[in-house]
Amino acid sequence: MSYYFYREPMIRHPPEVPLPDPGSNPAWYGEIKLRYPTTGAMASMYHGHTFKAIAALRVILNDIADRVFTRGPDNQLMQHVISWDEACLFRQRLDRLFESLPGVLTPSKIVFPCHMKLQ
Repeated sequence: MSYYFYREPMIRHPPEVPLPDPGSNPAWYGEIKLRYPTTGAMASMYHGHTFKAIAALRVILNDIADRVFTRGPDNQLMQHVISWDEACLFRQRLDRLFESLPGVLTPSKIVFPCHMKLQ
């Protein structure tokens, strides 16, 4: 949330233990099924894939906030301008994340607001 509120991150790095792969360990995440009022069919939210993708996005946003927002010697928040090269590296990470999304989270298959927000 530091990225959204223009603050330095309280946690500098993600946990050392990675999240399990939702494809091979879906039970770790559980599942949520929803029904839109106009249809009788239940639709899977693909909770594991969604959670892992959002977590990966938040790691990138946290790294951006860590680079841009720091405390100065007088404990005042300082905002740094990142270079074009740094911006390109962050963009590459975001592109890789987008390209690595599972098929159920591709733009042509998403259904729920959390999926759209991820896109």
